[in-house]
Amino acid sequence: MSEPLPPVPGVVKAVVEGVTSFAKNWFNLFYFFYTGTAPNSTTLATMATSIYDEFVADFAPLMPPSTEITATSVTDLSTEMSPTITHTQTSPGTSTADKLPANVATLINYTVGMRYRGGHPRNYLYCGTDENLLNESQWNTAYIATAGTAITDFINDIVPSTFGGTDLTEHVMVSYFGGGPTVDGKSVRRVTPLVLPILGQSVNPIVGSQRRRRGMR
Repeated sequence: MSEPLPPVPGVVKAVVEGVTSFAKNWFNLFYFFYTGTAPNSTTLATMATSIYDEFVADFAPLMPPSTEITATSVTDLSTEMSPTITHTQTSPGTSTADKLPANVATLINYTVGMRYRGGHPRNYLYCGTDENLLNESQWNTAYIATAGTAITDFINDIVPSTFGGTDLTEHVMVSYFGGGPTVDGKSVRRVTPLVLPILGQSVNPIVGSQRRRRGMR
């Protein structure tokens, strides 16, 4: 059994997942800093339902009906023993345009106040249809604006918000590896995970690929 990841005080992780045609899976991770009381199972359940509803409202219009949003799971990362609570529901996309291949994704790049080499926070959203393409490798201007509004609205609808005694106050990134010399060319695990506030987000105009991310966490 692999070693558990260290706790991240005051942070919850939300996983939104779904399927495409032929049951190809996709998922997206989001991290939020919280203040107040640590969320219990009831609070996490309410949080998961709310995040699911916001994701459906903002992104289902950018997905074809063959793509379904199926669940949101939320975990309090403050301890290794905190439960993961899942809200399960099926909501198909509502776009009337033709679907794109399952590897295609809309890449959202996030900005943090720190410069470093290596991977920066991002999401690969399974959004976009054939009518949103400018050409074989780029999204058109109208879609970039629409997707940008969707991700901004999604984040702003979640932070700040209150669930019981727990206040979600900030969208953040969590880094478990890096910050020191590599071993055999690989980053080592941080003793204390690095948490950085996300300062903004933008839609990459280049069509992204999630081919190595489908069905993985």
